[in-house]
This record gives sequence, C-alpha cells and structure tokens, in this order.
Amino acid sequence: MLHLNKSVYQIALRSASWIRSLTVEGFALALTLTLRPLGYFTDQSRPDGFLGGRPILMVHGYLHDSSAWIFLKRHLRRLGFGPIYTVNLGYPFHSICNYAESIAKKAEVIQEQTGRNDLVLIGHSMGGLVNAWYATKIASFEKPLSVITIGSPLAGTHMANIALGENGKQMRRGSSFVDALQQELSKNKKIPFYHIASRSDQIILPYSSALTGLHPEREYVLENVGHMSLLMSPRVANKISAWITP
Repeated sequence: MLHLNKSVYQIALRSASWIRSLTVEGFALALTLTLRPLGYFTDQSRPDGFLGGRPILMVHGYLHDSSAWIFLKRHLRRLGFGPIYTVNLGYPFHSICNYAESIAKKAEVIQEQTGRNDLVLIGHSMGGLVNAWYATKIASFEKPLSVITIGSPLAGTHMANIALGENGKQMRRGSSFVDALQQELSKNKKIPFYHIASRSDQIILPYSSALTGLHPEREYVLENVGHMSLLMSPRVANKISAWITP
C-alpha cells in the first residue's frame, strides 16, 4: 500500500509539473506571436553586442524567425558577448539541407566582417538541426566551430508527423535525414556539441531526442520548461553563457 501511495504521489507531481509547464508555455507562445513581426524589421547584417569577441550566430526554428532570440541575445549582450548575429531562414518549408547552405553563406559573411572563423552556432528546435548539418557536412574541417542546440529533435520527434513541408518530414522519427545526422554526430571527433533539453518539452517527443548521450558533460536537462519557454529561460541563458565563456 505504501509503495502504491508513493507511485500515485509521483504521478500527481509529474502531472502538476506538466500542467504548470503548459500554462507557462501558453504565455510564452502568446509573447512569441506578439514579438514575431520584429524579426522582419531587424537588420540581419548588423551584429549586436561586443564587436571584438568570438562571433555568435543564432538560428531560429520551424515556423519562426529571428525574433526568437530577443531575450537570449539581450542576456548575452549584457554579459559582454559578441558580435552576435541572427538570421531569417525565409520560406518556412524548405529542406533543412537548403537552410544549412544559407548558413554556410552567412558564416562566410561573418568571417569576412570579423576576421574570425571560430563561430559559435546556437540553434533552437529545427535551427539546431540546420546548424548541426552545416557544421558536420558543409563547413570546412579547419574551422573551429562550436554548436549549441536548444530543444532540437536530433533523433526526430513524433510531433513532426503533423508538420508541413520537406523540413517537417525530415524531423520525423526514423527519417533518412535523422539517420544521416545521427551518423555524422556519432563519428564527429572535432566539433564540440552542447545540447539542452527539457523533460516538459511538448514538441520534442520523446524529450531525449534533444540529446545524444555522447558527451553527458555537455548536456543539460531542465524540468518544467516548455518548448518555446526555453527561449526565455534564465537557466538556459546562464548555461549557454557558461559554455561559451573563454
């Protein structure tokens, strides 16, 4: 009986945690939709933050734009990081591989502007897949890149079964793209990858898909934070700043 009561208590706690994260996620989603137009009026060619540091490129996720980074970019700027670049991927249903080609062009522009090729790539959701594909399949081997993914379906997500577009199909569990990316990540020995996941992520199902398990010391798992809420979480911002601090 005691064991049964303990199990019921644990289930109740998990349910309460899930409901709480859903409530916060609702506010985060509403705020995201409100701020979204700002992404179209931001000059993507002009970096933010300290201009003499290691360059950072932030890549948004599926059906989003550069407004995704308003909170995290402000946090990093206040801590003295930069130059910080963002990008709008444009048409929302292209192949992730096509988006990675766009990131390659953006990375070249950043290198020309800064004189540095040690780019830090930060991606939320699909943006993490775009960055990972660029880093492992397109970027020059000599470039000392770092990649940080936030709630990215590295092993696919069941929610992608209802997603539209070529990129939506690629994010499904067991897709040929996911299989190819998993192979690239497993054999990568040069590029440091860092992964952030949340057990309360309502989009990345299962949440463990946002992790690889290859380097647990470079993985961070949160509780009570939804998919969009990750973009506004102080814990996410602090972890990223700790990872990229020289």
